[in-house]
Amino acid sequence: MTPAVQEALNAGAAALGAGPLVSPGDRGWRKHYRSAFRRLTELEGPDGNPAVARAGLEVLHEAAPSPERAEPAEADESDTAKPSHAPARCPAPALSPALPPEIISPLGLAACAAVAAHPQWWLLSGRTVVVLGAGAELAPTLPLIAAGAHVHAVIRSNSQRRPLLSEAASSAPGTLTFAPAELSDILAAPDALADHLASLPGELAVVNALYAPGRTNVHLALAADRLVTRLLRARRDVTLAYSGTPTDSYWINGRVRDAALSAQGPNYLAAKRIDRWRATVARVEGIRVLAPVLPPTLTESVLVSSAIERGLSGARHFGIHAAPPHIAARLAATWLIHSLHTPADAAPWTGYAAPAGMWQKGLLARLAAGIALGG
Repeated sequence: MTPAVQEALNAGAAALGAGPLVSPGDRGWRKHYRSAFRRLTELEGPDGNPAVARAGLEVLHEAAPSPERAEPAEADESDTAKPSHAPARCPAPALSPALPPEIISPLGLAACAAVAAHPQWWLLSGRTVVVLGAGAELAPTLPLIAAGAHVHAVIRSNSQRRPLLSEAASSAPGTLTFAPAELSDILAAPDALADHLASLPGELAVVNALYAPGRTNVHLALAADRLVTRLLRARRDVTLAYSGTPTDSYWINGRVRDAALSAQGPNYLAAKRIDRWRATVARVEGIRVLAPVLPPTLTESVLVSSAIERGLSGARHFGIHAAPPHIAARLAATWLIHSLHTPADAAPWTGYAAPAGMWQKGLLARLAAGIALGG
């Protein structure tokens, strides 16, 4: 996917009349990609730019492999035979009201307090939360069903995490259904899965928690984008929720901050940019979009990289506070609940945000001098 990603970045820049950001076939791409994404962020502006988003998405979808077709089927309802009721304990993280904006945004902190004060909000009566990649460590699946919500989980039928979700749902206040097994692989059946989701009752909130290493991550992001596009053609009562990473470039207080890590690679940023582009387009088309930034998190996928593991282990000395996965997942769930119960339209990526110190001025230069994180 590297040539397509490069072409998409250049197409986005061209949509604003700017020159190419990268030379196709660049042999030093892994050294240069972060500056290309940063430059595009500068061109897009604080709120993103739909012309850039549409141009980039068009290029990537043209290059994406064609998915296999699957026929719609009935959902697995085996875990839903119980009524939902309010949780005994609110799963919103208990955070100190004195936390500075470098750790969590004021809106993000206030949202946690508001949701903790209204545990009944978690019931989400008349609404279904669809979680793509429901078994991911950062997915809000477990906090939501633990608090009484109804979650429709899209997770591969052979996933080792699927039994864990079933076990958790058996004793939780909320309810859990699984997408049909033949539709559970979004790479193979995005269109059929979209049609299935379009048939679900009540208003929908669709959370994208998909992740895979390498270029598969880009393929997953494109499949999810194809699904969302088809779903929105079928119905408009949908809230879209994406999770941004603090290790990307964003407009912060009138300038672009870049905390991208070289160890993560260009495919990771490309997949995240696909989500950002769809969020931009959906917002201007009148779709409610939740676009928070979760904290740096010690997930299994992060710990696979020895460079990032070493960096995060020592990063506390530089004011960076990596979160355990269950806290990040609870933040994601809490901000979703708050967004669905308040009329405020939070700014994407910086409204609900927990950079946990990653956006400090001059941070990467200091880190490069002391630990193997970024460069």
